[in-house]
Amino acid sequence: MGAITSKEGLLEYLKQAINVESAMLSQKNLIQEYDENSEERKPQLKLLDMPEKPQVTREIEYPAKNDYIGYLVVGVVGSIVGVITLIAIISMLGEASEEAFLVFMVAFMAVLAGGGGIWGFWNASTMRKNVENNYDTAMNDYTTKANFVRERNGRCSSQYWVDMDVWEKSNKSAHDYFEKPLEETQAVLDKLYSVDVIYPKYRNLPALTCIYEYLVTGRCDELAGPHGAYNLYEDEVRQNMVISQLNAIMENLEQIKGNQYLLYEQLTKIRRESEEITHELRMIHGYAAALTEISLFNTYYAGISAANSAALAYYRTL
Repeated sequence: MGAITSKEGLLEYLKQAINVESAMLSQKNLIQEYDENSEERKPQLKLLDMPEKPQVTREIEYPAKNDYIGYLVVGVVGSIVGVITLIAIISMLGEASEEAFLVFMVAFMAVLAGGGGIWGFWNASTMRKNVENNYDTAMNDYTTKANFVRERNGRCSSQYWVDMDVWEKSNKSAHDYFEKPLEETQAVLDKLYSVDVIYPKYRNLPALTCIYEYLVTGRCDELAGPHGAYNLYEDEVRQNMVISQLNAIMENLEQIKGNQYLLYEQLTKIRRESEEITHELRMIHGYAAALTEISLFNTYYAGISAANSAALAYYRTL
């Protein structure tokens, strides 16, 4: 065990390693909480959909252009014939003859034809004008709406990139804030493990806490050997008496309270800190987060710094 030759020394070493591993996990959880919160506050580009172009046309199927002209010709010719025939009838007034009757009938039919032609021409003109008016109205309405959507989306896009710049700079600043203490904690942990007291397989929080409990409760007095802490830990993992996967433990925290109480205490503390920090993060509005101005963060990292210093001081005694 290198410089550690007593059970008490081993327990102190394990305690320091557990504290630093807990600090690592706590900081990683904090960064995850921040990232999730930051993602929720990330600017969203919400553009309006362009309106659908109206399915209208200025052309009409009926009456066709030839029909339109035909109505005009029939109306003009019929009217002219009707007028001429009426003049002839007037000149023949008072005569009761077959010629007068025929002339009257011709005049009557011509007037009907002329009237029908004129009505058809007027109706065709009205229909065509209505179609053109409807087309113009629909297209003007579409153009107005499309211009509004383009202008609004343009403003939103410009503001979105401004907000994204603020959000990205805030995120970078936050991760710079997180990075240094995390690197320092990792460096302290690496130094503790470099003493080579604990076999690499068991350099994790679930294993360390179980081994510490075995030793402090007297179930084991050493790490290796048939009756050592490593062997007991492996047996209990195989029998599902303890859980070795941290993800599974976090999801079923209450289930480990009986067999892995120290780990339960460490994770409960981390969860409590995480909940307090999450509450502070929820209070942040807008796209920027000035973490250095939040007292809880300053207090938290002051504690991390103190724990790192204590563990480093202990390492120097080894």
